[in-house]
Amino acid sequence: MRGWLLSLLFVALPAAAVQEITDVLPSGAHVRVAVPDGWQAGDTLLLYQHGFDMDPDDNPDLGPLRDLQLAQGYAIAASGYAQSGWALFSAAQDNRDLVTYVSERFGAPGKLVTMGGSMGGLIALKLAESRGFEQTAGVYALCPPAAGARTWDAAFDLRLAYDAVCQGVGGGELLKGDEPLSWAMNLADIPESMGDLSGSRSVQQTYARIHQCTGVALPNWLRTPPQQERLQRLMQFGPFGSEDFLLYNLAYASFGLSELVRAPDKLAGGNPFTSLDVNYGDALIDTRVPRIGADPLAAFDLARASTLTGRVGAHTRIVSLHTDGDELVRLSHQQSVRTLYGTKALSMPVDEAVGSHCGFSSAELVAGWEQLRARMAESQSSWNTPRLVEDCATAIRQGWTGPCRFAPDLAVDTLATTMRPRNAHLAQEADPAWAALSGSWYDRERSGEGVLI
Repeated sequence: MRGWLLSLLFVALPAAAVQEITDVLPSGAHVRVAVPDGWQAGDTLLLYQHGFDMDPDDNPDLGPLRDLQLAQGYAIAASGYAQSGWALFSAAQDNRDLVTYVSERFGAPGKLVTMGGSMGGLIALKLAESRGFEQTAGVYALCPPAAGARTWDAAFDLRLAYDAVCQGVGGGELLKGDEPLSWAMNLADIPESMGDLSGSRSVQQTYARIHQCTGVALPNWLRTPPQQERLQRLMQFGPFGSEDFLLYNLAYASFGLSELVRAPDKLAGGNPFTSLDVNYGDALIDTRVPRIGADPLAAFDLARASTLTGRVGAHTRIVSLHTDGDELVRLSHQQSVRTLYGTKALSMPVDEAVGSHCGFSSAELVAGWEQLRARMAESQSSWNTPRLVEDCATAIRQGWTGPCRFAPDLAVDTLATTMRPRNAHLAQEADPAWAALSGSWYDRERSGEGVLI
């Protein structure tokens, strides 16, 4: 489940002397820094953010455009983060530590550029809004879950829906955890490493349970009628067009969601999710789903770490690409990008024949990057979609692999299409800056802490 950005075949680029170092910071985060010859204090530093990874990242890479960006004179740095999984709770501080590390060894950078894919795309956006990154000139966010905390509502709903649909199916029910979070696996049942899915007993057992309920591992003609009915119900619930995407989403709803709420360095057993007022649109699911209320402090913690506000520097420019067939991080997340950042952002769908998560061609990635560079340099005063297409064609002529599938007129659905509305989120959705929220919260189990907005 790492990152999901495709591997690229790099074209030949002019040779440049590069100093590259790796290290481990006091926080435990592994870092990698590459500095091209001639880079000096005051020049631009690119901070690359990797995607969701349940494995600790002890060998961070510098992104799919590494060689091109180094040849263009950018220094690049990446942190493996102090946390695995949903690393939003530590990512901003991890990157502050990284900038300090670069400054001490090579000199303080001038402008910053942030870049990442999937969860890394959300972190790239979040950094531009965060203290210590006021000099961010550009953000390159690839298929970001820009709805922030709401992204996990979809995983929570799918987990409850699966439990409802597969209730009473012998061997088909997913592992439950300790009350009151029975829908979240205990930490001991979450594999320490998911890098090799075939070698993880916990993952194999979970997959076998899903197969027992839905027959998803079998060709359609070998599935029993009850399996076919249960699978079809879950596919419609998503909705999913691909059974592979159903499995990917169930993996996040089983392992990623459970680790998020139970990990002591994240929500520590607090539940930020509610099903109290959710209409699931399916009579059986609506009848069987338990109606669960959220812990306001946990909901605030998750939103504070994960949800975007739209407040970036006046001169910050953003390019965000998204594959339209993505059923893991839906194209509808681009509505958040467009609503929050307005004319500061270019939000561009890629029209693909077969759905993928972040399945961009290398030429598309180069074109999006060049569009961002032109806006940061103010060599173009507004977003230039024709130039984006031209840059992609130029990249192919230079040896980057195509195709070019930018689709500026492609409709982007609202988040409510796949994220079921919740009254608790109405104020947040109406006002991204949360200006309408006020109040104070205190949890007697967390004496000495409080939240005042």
